[in-house]
Amino acid sequence: VDTTSDRVFLRRRVKAGCWIFSSGQKFDSVFIVYSGSIKTLLIDEAGNEQILSFPLRGDLLGLDGLHARCHPSQAVALTDCELIVIPFCDLMKLTHEHLPIETWLYCAVSRALGHEHALTGVLSTLCSEARVARFLLLLSERFKKLGCSSTHFSLHMTRQEIGSYLGLSLETVSRALSALHEAQLIDISRRTVVLRNLE
Repeated sequence: VDTTSDRVFLRRRVKAGCWIFSSGQKFDSVFIVYSGSIKTLLIDEAGNEQILSFPLRGDLLGLDGLHARCHPSQAVALTDCELIVIPFCDLMKLTHEHLPIETWLYCAVSRALGHEHALTGVLSTLCSEARVARFLLLLSERFKKLGCSSTHFSLHMTRQEIGSYLGLSLETVSRALSALHEAQLIDISRRTVVLRNLE
């Protein structure tokens, strides 16, 4: 990837199911999602996954490793992905040399915080069906900003992963999706979702 300062950064292709970085790995680079879908997660001592986020194109990965200089979380490709790998020292130089890059970095961090705050609101105030509905609407908004359909899209994550993200069981997520379908709010076939009534 060429920049205005003539630096060139590596593009890394990652197959679905493969790790991008793992917990405890040394922090030295950040990643921009160029294409594909990813999950970030924590794994406890018993091997249970806690999903933290579902990054999409344009999102920034790995910055949570800055404080401890190692990654506290893990990132796995949900689909075949392409990432731009930027050594952190180079990113800092670029932010000092080019104001638009500094602004982009702040916006990327702000967007991630916004997603986190939205999830906190979902978990603290909504019932299970409303959590799943809000999750679909948040995805809809993100796809729309990427220039994709806001009403017809694929869920690259499993229902179990959605449940982990929303603090729900697999069975509860399945029941909630079925209830939304029966209420004629969505159509769902395997992982393809059509939102029939955004309001």
